[in-house]
Amino acid sequence: MKEVPTVTVVVPTKDRPQHLAVCLESLARQEYPRGSWRLVVVNDGGADPSGVLPAPSQNVLPLTLIQSPASGPAAARNRGAAAARTDLLMFLDDDCRAAPAWIREMAEGISASPYHACMGRMLNGNPRRWPARAYQYFMEFYRDYARMPNGDLYLVMSNNAVYRRAAFAELGGFCEEFPHPGAEDLELSHRTAAHGFRQGYLPRAVLHHVHCATAAAYLRQQYQYGHGYAQMKEVLERKGIPMRIGQRRRPQFHLALLRAMATGGPGVRAGALIGCGILAHALGMRVRFSPSPSGPPSSAGDPE
Repeated sequence: MKEVPTVTVVVPTKDRPQHLAVCLESLARQEYPRGSWRLVVVNDGGADPSGVLPAPSQNVLPLTLIQSPASGPAAARNRGAAAARTDLLMFLDDDCRAAPAWIREMAEGISASPYHACMGRMLNGNPRRWPARAYQYFMEFYRDYARMPNGDLYLVMSNNAVYRRAAFAELGGFCEEFPHPGAEDLELSHRTAAHGFRQGYLPRAVLHHVHCATAAAYLRQQYQYGHGYAQMKEVLERKGIPMRIGQRRRPQFHLALLRAMATGGPGVRAGALIGCGILAHALGMRVRFSPSPSGPPSSAGDPE
């Protein structure tokens, strides 16, 4: 029997038990050899999710639960990665549902490639909602457009990612200065490319992501991403890493996006929302985020 890479799947979560339960159901159906992978769920300071976790006696998931103080998704993922002793690290958000072959396609795909990190294919898990379709269109365009000169991905999104563990450790993992979801995966991707590591796309590794269900949620998310992008610039400047490492420039991206939407885009309503989202992102870059008294928002996924 062919030896397969060992895998640890890390899922950060906070106070979204219904999402987490469905995510774990999808992982229980994975077509990957038992004993070759394990699952680490990191509770980022939320209510104890044990009520939606399968009982150990059911023996359906190789599951470890880590209870962590609220520190944000970057720190939660790092805590899960620190518990791993496997060849590969995979990251999945609690609002994602992995196809049965997801682990296998991720593991085999990166192992047969020159890449140090890869992103799988993300499908819309909320197709009846037009704001979710807008998000899907925007992210697919970004994935295909924002690449490095050699064709490598510029962004590996943390809700559908695999890293060679040695490369992840050498990079130091996610930057824990990000207490909110927004740009922690972009910062790690930028740093990965800046240090000469390669990032690729594995379209056969499929999951469904429950995107923003309302226009307001989409705009809040883009505002949050804008604030995270501004924070990323500060972090990279402090680390001495240039913002320009070969990726296509933002004005070129926006012009290309407008051309694409004008010639067979997602429709007028979704296109208008994407345009408003660009403005919300720009606003978020300029307005300092003030944490709410209740602490950080959900550790993974979209605002709801």
